[in-house]
Amino acid sequence: MEEDRISKLPDAIIQHILSSLDPKQVVQTSVLSKRWTKLWSTLPDLRFDYGHLLIQSGMDIPWTYNNTEFMSHFTRFVIQFLSRRDDSSTIGKFQLTSADLATDSTLVETCLYYAINHGVQHLDLDVYSSPTPFRFPDSVFVGKTLRELRVRQYTRSVVVPKPFVLPNLKTLYLDSFKFIEDNNGDPYSFPKEPFSKFDNLEKLTLHRCEVSGMIICSAKLRILEISFRAPLFSRETKMEQILAPKLTSFRYEGYVSLVCPKMDFPCLEEVYFDNFANLQTPYTDYIKKKMPLNLVRMLQQLGNAKFVTLSFHTRELSKNNCNVSFLTCLLCEKDSCNGSSSSGAKSISISLHEVFEVDKKTSDNSSNINGDSATDCDELLDQGTFCLW
Repeated sequence: MEEDRISKLPDAIIQHILSSLDPKQVVQTSVLSKRWTKLWSTLPDLRFDYGHLLIQSGMDIPWTYNNTEFMSHFTRFVIQFLSRRDDSSTIGKFQLTSADLATDSTLVETCLYYAINHGVQHLDLDVYSSPTPFRFPDSVFVGKTLRELRVRQYTRSVVVPKPFVLPNLKTLYLDSFKFIEDNNGDPYSFPKEPFSKFDNLEKLTLHRCEVSGMIICSAKLRILEISFRAPLFSRETKMEQILAPKLTSFRYEGYVSLVCPKMDFPCLEEVYFDNFANLQTPYTDYIKKKMPLNLVRMLQQLGNAKFVTLSFHTRELSKNNCNVSFLTCLLCEKDSCNGSSSSGAKSISISLHEVFEVDKKTSDNSSNINGDSATDCDELLDQGTFCLW
């Protein structure tokens, strides 16, 4: 008989291996030997993904993604797994994912309370709680272990606590939430200035959020990532203010222009812009001109960054229209397929870059461009001494 060398590994290494398996496979390892009988019950990282477990189940039921019968099995499995887990073991990462499928409110509440009460450090919730929305327990706001929170909002699925303050949180990812000035009558949205009391927040991602009029003030924020969902014909979203004195990385992706008249990033190092505009009918010529102009104004505000990267889409949006001589170092993505400027090109997953070093003396001569007084990007172009395209 061959020697069982894996079982001789330390628990921490075996748990790391098990963390790459789905929960059902993890439980099945308990039959391997006595050493493995209860090892699964101390696993610190738990990932319950409805879609993945559905594929792995092999159940003899009609295969459809939104299968109520399997959702019942999924609910029972998760609750039984947690009830048989070693109650003295803490949780490092906890993920519950069922996307836009109606997920039993009891299950969501059970998972949320269990994770918080077992000292979870990274919490990821992507569920449509039904028939009632889920609420964060009070213990999440007094606990000191939670460092990363990822939450997605579906139609009235998550009640936003008032106030929503997590002073120990370092990373926050919010998907499809609203930020409005008067949110007292809307329990599912955030106020327009929600993060000033997040004393240790270092990374903030706002994905598909409605942020018009929003204010971001964060003393320790280092990474800010934003994408937008906006009215179809507005083609721009205007935030009120972003103040982040320690911000080093700013990333924007979206099909609308980003406008923010007040921005303060004295330590900014890296900027990435992917403005993938749809400029076909019924969008007007005014919008076609305004979007590149908004882009130039935003890049001027971010001109102190060491590196600015424009995606292939962004370059196509502003091609032959915008002067970027105020930038110190500009990186531009090429079409990784053929280098052409196809209007139907999609986002590039592996980018090739051209690096353009701009002499600071030359940049200074064009750094006083006043975008507010310009009515067309051609006027900005005429005022500069260097144009990328």
